[in-house]
Amino acid sequence: MDAKHRGLRAWPASRAAWRPKPATPVDGDDFGRVWALLPGRSPRVLKRLDEQSWALEPPSVGQSYEWETWAYLQTLLGKRWWDAYCWEYWRFLAPLPREDALEQLRRLQEAATTEAWWKLPENRPEIASMLRDHGFCALDAFLPSGLAASVASAAKAAYARKEMGLGVLSTGASFARGDAVLWVNTQDPSTAGKSAKLAPKEGQSSAAVPELAMVLEHIDGLVAQLAPEFERMQCIRTRSHAMFTCYPEAAAAELLDATGKVWTGPFADGTAQGYLRHLDNVRQQGHCGRILTTILYLNDDWREADGGAIRLFEASPPLQVRAELLPEGNRLLCFWADEVPHEVLPPKRDRFACTFWYLDRDADPSSVAFAEAPAVQVARAAGTDFLD
Repeated sequence: MDAKHRGLRAWPASRAAWRPKPATPVDGDDFGRVWALLPGRSPRVLKRLDEQSWALEPPSVGQSYEWETWAYLQTLLGKRWWDAYCWEYWRFLAPLPREDALEQLRRLQEAATTEAWWKLPENRPEIASMLRDHGFCALDAFLPSGLAASVASAAKAAYARKEMGLGVLSTGASFARGDAVLWVNTQDPSTAGKSAKLAPKEGQSSAAVPELAMVLEHIDGLVAQLAPEFERMQCIRTRSHAMFTCYPEAAAAELLDATGKVWTGPFADGTAQGYLRHLDNVRQQGHCGRILTTILYLNDDWREADGGAIRLFEASPPLQVRAELLPEGNRLLCFWADEVPHEVLPPKRDRFACTFWYLDRDADPSSVAFAEAPAVQVARAAGTDFLD
């Protein structure tokens, strides 16, 4: 079965024409080429760029200070900042994933024919190789189907009961994401642990989801299986609480660019309906402890027409795409939290997932001990225990 039918995006060769190309100052044909990719039906704030020779530098897209750049533009341009964002995004986007990465993903998909297939000794080297060579791996049919369905039902029910709140960022960049979230664990994170020491931080909603017990056992087992292969995983001590997320379906009206193509960026006309390109651990701004991100997708019968793909980027150049995957149900995606920038594109259906992070810090209000972590086992051998 090819990548297209299993939720992996193999970009058409024609998209190669959209690769980065010097365009500063912007004038003549270059200006027309860039403007043609902008969403909207009439020229607005950028109509005089050819005269002003104004452009953001390529490094401003996708760097640690990128959100500050856009926030500043909002103070200058108001809602019209979206024009500038789109212009920069389409100028430097290079959607040409590595063919060898796609081939490795196909091999992993072909191996997913039995329950707990990823535990088989013959499949372990391919999984580790995928993560080592490309910074991510995607495992289909990860959980027993009944277990995957029960967790998906729990997430959808929580959203239907309006228990999820808007996703927030410590930077205050509310424009960067459009999801609803709920922190969960087998026990409510607000009461789990000794003397509520593992309570969520102020402002976080949380709930108990007993169905997670077996999910945690499976994902912890995978991470423990991979840990001996990677030096960076030897320092993992804890695992975050789980985060249920829902990206509500984007507005039915499609936003078209000037050439008639449907806009597929992480926003729609300045309103967050996906999640802007970001790293889960920006070390330059202070190490948050996240080593490995794991995302379990909870969507039945997801098709390419439903949108909502996760777009994985290279760290440099900043908008070079390394892969794009659909959030198909029972697919587990793993990637390095500090090395793989990523964004979520707007979905045409409600899009559900459950995210865990594996951390190199001690248990705190947002995390619990990862009992199978090598660092925890060493600590216990020395007579030290962790909260769980």
